[in-house]
Amino acid sequence: MYDVGFEQILQNCDIAIYLYQFLNFSDQLRLSRVNRQLQNIFEQLIWKEKYQTMTITEDEDGNYVVMGAIRTSPLILEYDEFREFIDAYAHNVRELCVKDLRALEIQDVMWEFPNLVKLQYERVQMPMTHLTWLSRKCRNLEELQLLRCSYGTAWNVEIGKMPSVKLLAKIRKLKRLSVQNSGNHNITFEIFQQVVRRLKLEEFKFDNFIQAEVYKAPKPRKPGVQLKELDIEVSLDPEKWLPRAYAMFLANFEHLQTLTIYFTYRVQGVNEAALLALARTCRNLETMKISCSNFHNIQDFHLPPNLKELTLHSCKNLSCDNLRQLLCNAQSQISKFTSTDTLYEGQLPELDISPSIEILNIDSVSSIKFRSLHHLKELTWYDDYPSPYILASSGNSLKSCISLQSLHIKSGILPMDWIVNLENLHTISIGESMYNIDWSYFASLLRHPTLRNLSVEDQRYRSLLCERSDPPAEEIVTQLTSLKISLPTFRKALDFWLHLLETNVQLTLTCNHFIHFEEFLHQLLDNENFPSNLRNIEIWDIPLNCSKLRRSFDHMMNKFMFDVSFIRSEYKFDGDLYCLRLQR
Repeated sequence: MYDVGFEQILQNCDIAIYLYQFLNFSDQLRLSRVNRQLQNIFEQLIWKEKYQTMTITEDEDGNYVVMGAIRTSPLILEYDEFREFIDAYAHNVRELCVKDLRALEIQDVMWEFPNLVKLQYERVQMPMTHLTWLSRKCRNLEELQLLRCSYGTAWNVEIGKMPSVKLLAKIRKLKRLSVQNSGNHNITFEIFQQVVRRLKLEEFKFDNFIQAEVYKAPKPRKPGVQLKELDIEVSLDPEKWLPRAYAMFLANFEHLQTLTIYFTYRVQGVNEAALLALARTCRNLETMKISCSNFHNIQDFHLPPNLKELTLHSCKNLSCDNLRQLLCNAQSQISKFTSTDTLYEGQLPELDISPSIEILNIDSVSSIKFRSLHHLKELTWYDDYPSPYILASSGNSLKSCISLQSLHIKSGILPMDWIVNLENLHTISIGESMYNIDWSYFASLLRHPTLRNLSVEDQRYRSLLCERSDPPAEEIVTQLTSLKISLPTFRKALDFWLHLLETNVQLTLTCNHFIHFEEFLHQLLDNENFPSNLRNIEIWDIPLNCSKLRRSFDHMMNKFMFDVSFIRSEYKFDGDLYCLRLQR
């Protein structure tokens, strides 16, 4: 009778919530498994994380650290608690990341995840048979990432090792595979063929160098490879391959939609014959990135006929004539062109950009060289403080960008009258080159009628805003919904920013580089202009109640620092994480 009475008491939602508050997480989890009603209360009101995405690692004491989609809310669980936790949530998990576990531990962590679709292992030691075990327990697995993993303390998990190929083949639904190791490893053409054909992959990314086949002609095989995405390092010079092997290798490219390729420095580089082979083979290719490649005597830069996006990163020995071919081809279908850390030899004349290009980012050429930009929707601007005459002549070009929606100013200065005339502009980001921005200039940006997103990419320890001018005293009404500034800029005119936030209720203000902030946070909460209807602030993705912060600041900060202590090293350089966010 006592049990029945207690059961009835627990059916009262308020009483159940009250009881939950006195329990630690492990006991809360056990209570939630008593009956369905307590489980619903726990999942909907007490612990709302569903763990469809989960990360598992361990702390220095050997406890398991578990994080969900909210990366800064870790659980610290001992072994028995961890087993109970996994038993409760394993069916929910769709994406799982496991980091820094040894071979004996990985078998404890990985038992049946029946609905797991994506699995990432990072710096994990595993038994040789673990991949076979995965094929039995994770029957729905479609994507597997092995990042710097090893079999026990022995050799790395390399795609060139035959046991890996055989074991991976047992994961029947596998479509996407990524294998990355530290150090340089080569695989033969024959091994590559076995991987893509035996596993029937759609996406394959790995950091091994594919050796051209020059000694043994492979046996012909029936077609059947359906690769849609590939990330490889290889030489495509036909003179370095046996003709039959070369044809068989290129057959793997026929259905590709996305290709990232490194034409390795180990050989002479990529020549025109290699580009022509890609253009003829990759009829379905839409996105191509060529990285860290050494071009050789390219007269005609051949491209696949249906290519939509092209990226050149850290490439050498290209000419300005090659760039002209890529940008000014009226028959081209390229809509996005990106060139970073890539120089072009020779003198570049002014260019009329192809009408198909909508997104343009070239960091080694002054943007004033470009003409016919009326079709652009996104432009990254680079310039080295040109003379007033050049500015005046290039202004007409930028003013013609009647379709421009996003403008990223990486270097140089753009007069405000240019920006005002961009009537479809909704996003601007300003780089460090525009140091000493006058407040009147910035106020004009805030008042821009179509602008919705403004980001000022300040340096961590200084503000880009001019020290010799003051923020406007009058009230500013803005159409912005998102404003990103740095901590120095925020502190420089704290009253102004808080008043702007109070006046414009739709605005979300994000303060980047928000580190070593405890003293400033006191000043922020005590400021008389702090919006009265702002209940919570977010620091590093964790919501904190403003009233509770004022009442028990030290306690809240201690809890906050405990929550984030396990992930700070993982996101050390993540600017999106280390921020303060003020929004209603």
